[in-house]
Amino acid sequence: MMTDESNLSSNLQRRGFEHQVVIHSDKEWVRGECHTQSIDDFWSMLKRGLIGSFHQVSIKHLHRYITEFQSRFNSRETQEIFASVIIGLVIKAPSDIRNSRLRRLRLRFLSRTI
Repeated sequence: MMTDESNLSSNLQRRGFEHQVVIHSDKEWVRGECHTQSIDDFWSMLKRGLIGSFHQVSIKHLHRYITEFQSRFNSRETQEIFASVIIGLVIKAPSDIRNSRLRRLRLRFLSRTI
């Protein structure tokens, strides 16, 4: 686990995690392979999406928004992302969903790994 010097992550080693820290207050951004840029990028993308697209987010469904942006972040370098989603929905869809336009696609089905 790589974090900045925040006290929120002070007990990670006691919980069994390997913990490395970069000290932003000393203008240290990277130490070897230890940095916080990836998580900073993720939260930035999530905030832009929530403010720019969804505008209002309920706490009840927050985990769903985070899962959506987790999927976007993890596939951000995939060139054929649209094609992958369409293939996953159409070709690999169970026959009961393919054969009926009236059936609703469930979140579990839409967010599965292809």
